[in-house]
Amino acid sequence: MLALLFALTVQDTTIVIHPDSSSATLEARALPRVVTDEVIRFYNAAGTTRLVGRTRLPRGNEWRGNVAVRNGPVLVAGRVQGSLVVINGDLLFDTGAEVTGDVIVVGGTVDDSAKARIGGEVRQYREPLLYRLRHEGDEIVYAPNLRPRLFNPGAHVSWGDADSRSSLTIATGGTFNRIEGLPIVFGPLFDWKLHQNFRMRVDALGVFRSAGDLSDKRSDLGYMFRGELRSGEVRPVGLGLRAFDIVSPVEDWGLHNAEIGWAAFMFGRDYRDYFLDKGWAARAFAQPEKQIAFSLELRHEWQTSVVNQDPWTVFRNSAMWRPNPPIDEGHFTTIAAGVVLDGRNDPEEPTSGWLVRASLEDSRSTDVVPHSGIPATVRDSIPTGSYRFDRLFFDVRRYTRISPSGRVNLRLVGGGAAAAALARRSRSAAGPSVSLELVRQRHRRPRVRKLPPRGMRSRARLSNGVPRAREAQLELQPVQG
Repeated sequence: MLALLFALTVQDTTIVIHPDSSSATLEARALPRVVTDEVIRFYNAAGTTRLVGRTRLPRGNEWRGNVAVRNGPVLVAGRVQGSLVVINGDLLFDTGAEVTGDVIVVGGTVDDSAKARIGGEVRQYREPLLYRLRHEGDEIVYAPNLRPRLFNPGAHVSWGDADSRSSLTIATGGTFNRIEGLPIVFGPLFDWKLHQNFRMRVDALGVFRSAGDLSDKRSDLGYMFRGELRSGEVRPVGLGLRAFDIVSPVEDWGLHNAEIGWAAFMFGRDYRDYFLDKGWAARAFAQPEKQIAFSLELRHEWQTSVVNQDPWTVFRNSAMWRPNPPIDEGHFTTIAAGVVLDGRNDPEEPTSGWLVRASLEDSRSTDVVPHSGIPATVRDSIPTGSYRFDRLFFDVRRYTRISPSGRVNLRLVGGGAAAAALARRSRSAAGPSVSLELVRQRHRRPRVRKLPPRGMRSRARLSNGVPRAREAQLELQPVQG
C-alpha cells in the first residue's frame, strides 16, 4: 500500500489530520481549476479595468464597470458599479462602501464586508492564483506550480463548480508511528453551498492502519465522520457533529509532525505516546472578528491503551521500539472551550504579530479503570465511582522582525490539571515551556535547515503528585542561500 501511494500522482489537495478535531481536512494546495479559469476570464475580458498593486477607492468616488486588482491590498470606501475581483491580495471595506455586483478574492481575505452594501455574492479563497503575464500585463495565463509536492502523496478525483466541491480521496492520513505504521485515509469529502453564505461540509473517511491489528479488541480499520453547517465566509458561525475511531497522541505540541514521522520511519525512534480514542462530539463555533475565534465542544469518548506494532523502518529495523506506556481506561464526557487570537501578518510564513491558543476542559467519568502497570509515583490513586478533573492548556507565540533579513520568534507553552490527572494526561499537566527562535533570512522565502534543539530540562512535582516538566529552549536556525 505504501508503494502504491508513492507511485500515484500527487494532486493539488492533501489530507490533513487535526488532533484537536479527530477529523481530516481537505486542504487545497492550489486554487480549484474552475475558480482559476473564472478569475482569468474575468481579468482578461475586454470590459474589465485592470489595476496593479496597493489600490484605494476614496469615499465619494466611483469605478464604473468590472474591476480586477492583482497584488493588492485594496481599500474600498467608495462605489464600484460592477463586480470586483482581487488577485493575490486582501480586500478591506470602509463604512458606506458599495459594490453592485459580485466580490471575489483569491489569495487573500475579505475584511469588514458587513460595512459594505454588496449586490451580488462574496467569495474568498485563501489559495493564491498561479499565473504569468502576457501582452505587457494586459492578460494573465494559468501557470501551475511545478515544484514537486512530496509531503502527502495520494490521489483524488474531484468534481463540482466554484461554489460546491466533492472529492473521492486516498492519501496518507497522518505521521508514521510505531502504533499504526503509515495511516491511510480513504473515502468521500463533500463541500456544498446550500445558500448564499451558507455551506454544509461532510467527510466520511476510513482509516487503514498499515502496521496491522492493534489488539484483539480492534481491527486495523478506523473511521472519521464529520458533518458541519457554516454560515458566513469572513466571520463564520456554525455547528458540527463528528464520530471517530482513531489513534491519538497523548501530546502533539512538543515536535512537528514531520519531525516525528521521519524520525520514526528512518531510525525507529518515535517520540510520542498514543492511545485509542473512539466516540462522538458536537461542536459550536463562532468568529466575531477576523482575528478572534471561539469554540465550545461536548465529547463522549472511550479511551484505552494500545501496544506497539512492529512497522518497517529504513535503519534499525531489527531494534525494539520504545514501549508505548499504558493509560487509565474508561468512558469520558468532556466539555471543552477554546479561543484563538491570530494577529499574524501571514498564517503560513509570519514575520510579525501574535498567535494565542487556549483551551479549558472539564472531564468526568464513572467507570475509570486504573491500569495496574502504572507506578504510583506517576499520579495519585483514582477514587472509585464518580471522577472529575479540569485541564488548562495555552500556546502563545510572538513573531518579530528585527531587520530586513531576520526575525525572532518566541513561543510559550504550558498547562495544568486542577485534580489528580489520569496517566494519559501526565504530560498535559506540564508547566510552561519557552522556545526562542532566531532566524536570519537572506531572501524572501528561505530554505531552512533545522538544527536539533539544545536546551535544559528539569523535573518538579506538584503537591497532588502530578509530575510537572519545565523546559527552556534556545534555538538558532541558519538559512541556506
